[in-house]
Amino acid sequence: MARVNTKFANGSDAIVPGSYELVTCKITCNDGQVFDIRELIAKFVIDESIHSASIAATFNILDANAYLEKLKMSGNERLDLRIARRDINGERYTIDKELYISKIGMYAKTSPGNSTYVITALSKQAYLNSLLTVSEAFSGSVGVLVEKLCKDKLQIDPFLINKDTKDIIKGVYPRMRPLALIHWLLRRAYDNETPYYFYESFCHGVTLDSYENMSNADVYETYNHTPFSDTIVGSVDNYEQQRTRVIHLSTDKMDISQYSSAQKGAYSSTLHTIDIANKTYKKSKYTYSSKKIGKLNNNQPFSSNIKFNDRSIDSYTEAKNHYISLNSKAFGNISNYNTPADNSICMANAYRENLNAFILDIRINGDLEIASGKKVRLAVRKGVNVSESDESTFDKFLSGNFLVDSIRHSFDTEYTQTLTLKRDSYIESLDQLQIGGA
Repeated sequence: MARVNTKFANGSDAIVPGSYELVTCKITCNDGQVFDIRELIAKFVIDESIHSASIAATFNILDANAYLEKLKMSGNERLDLRIARRDINGERYTIDKELYISKIGMYAKTSPGNSTYVITALSKQAYLNSLLTVSEAFSGSVGVLVEKLCKDKLQIDPFLINKDTKDIIKGVYPRMRPLALIHWLLRRAYDNETPYYFYESFCHGVTLDSYENMSNADVYETYNHTPFSDTIVGSVDNYEQQRTRVIHLSTDKMDISQYSSAQKGAYSSTLHTIDIANKTYKKSKYTYSSKKIGKLNNNQPFSSNIKFNDRSIDSYTEAKNHYISLNSKAFGNISNYNTPADNSICMANAYRENLNAFILDIRINGDLEIASGKKVRLAVRKGVNVSESDESTFDKFLSGNFLVDSIRHSFDTEYTQTLTLKRDSYIESLDQLQIGGA
């Protein structure tokens, strides 16, 4: 019998968005036998991020039957996880994940017959990555090369590979692990001068996509932080309100700092290139105001009114320097590893750094379809009754479009998610204050 949390109505239809069902968590032991350990799991969390090539699952185990001894778990076993949920209309969603135990720790004997411990598990590609190194010649676009590493070395079929990286590059992989090589390749991968991210999401799987595609995508959902509810518990309206409601909003990760961003090249930088084949040196400058940089919202993340020594903050191109050796004749007419960086590295770095302009954590009810890399809208309402509010009641400093940077899926008595949201811009200009307004 599947383990069902208490928020399922009659074991079938969900009456709150936090409902979920842990259908199976099967462990394949070293002798090939398979056991379902779902009844041992007190709670578990799954972490994903656009900066991580593997999800990470942590299971808190309450063991009253000495399964650690009986199954002789040694930290390499396969876990097959299936989670399901139903919406208020009875439509069922399931996710299956193949994981591998990477660590068993935090063991405690709580009583003569009981023990607790924590199992950490990673995806297949993370485990295989720890066993392999690669050193061989390569040639092709970065998207094609990443896909080949995934299929040939890591034995995974990605959910999405964005192949808009048109530059054909050639070279020899330095002796590195496959995931490190992918990260190495992405340092020179650009889509219309925006950076790429290689990551795994819980609901979709392994993804390679560009910041341009993420930021230009449709808004997945609008999440509302409201002080009051105006619907009846158990109704369809209440279900929808709870599904998109921000349970908790935190700014613990907020790090608003032009001081820090400026020196990392968010607003301006200089690229120095030397081509040893032609014995030429070139210096090119990037400034935020001179380039049409795409944004999640309409207004830039710094004030144009602020000046130091009569210079705007984005005019200090000496704040960040990039150095690239091109060697344009290394492979004849085919580009080498550093060639794509010549026209794109400064702007791609600015995109990456500006995404940290504003960071928030929100906790919402679980949704098996949201993933890192999606664009969402946050509507934070001031302390007024929803029925009496209008556009002027929104907090326009906190509200706006965000990119989902990471998600922590928490499965306990209910399924909730903590989303780390980042954005590179604001709804309103930072140049004008509204003191004493609504």
